[in-house]
Amino acid sequence: MFFTMLAVAMSITALRGERWRWLIVGGICGLALLTRADSVLLVFALALFLVFEIVRRRSSARVVNLLLFCSAIPLVLAPWIVRNYTSFDKFQPLSNPYGKPRGEYVPTGYYSWLRTWMTDFTYAHAFDPVMIPGVVPSIHTSYPMTHLTLPRRENKSFS
Repeated sequence: MFFTMLAVAMSITALRGERWRWLIVGGICGLALLTRADSVLLVFALALFLVFEIVRRRSSARVVNLLLFCSAIPLVLAPWIVRNYTSFDKFQPLSNPYGKPRGEYVPTGYYSWLRTWMTDFTYAHAFDPVMIPGVVPSIHTSYPMTHLTLPRRENKSFS
């Protein structure tokens, strides 16, 4: 939230001031992306605003503002992207979709089922099946999950 508000405040000062400030706004947005991946909405909003300014004022100076803003973001993200590529041997710019370490078990079916009925995810981590001992092997065990047997339910049809 800090970087979001700082980016908004700096973009207001960049509108009134010199054009190099858009480089700072882009750097702040890059830091916001490193802290929270949903800050991409902030980047899209500011870029869309700059595009509207280009259309409205028809000025090449606004194009330079957009280029400065857009060039600062990859400059801030580049060291982390390189670090992820060298660590994981895979292009993974920020994090994986589930926020779990690579190779750790991700209960995708459970997460899909959880989204069908849970509306508030505040305490969803308390029901994470990875944390229940004996149900799902932890990251420290390397045995396959074939030993887990679930009780079978009888198929009672209403025909």
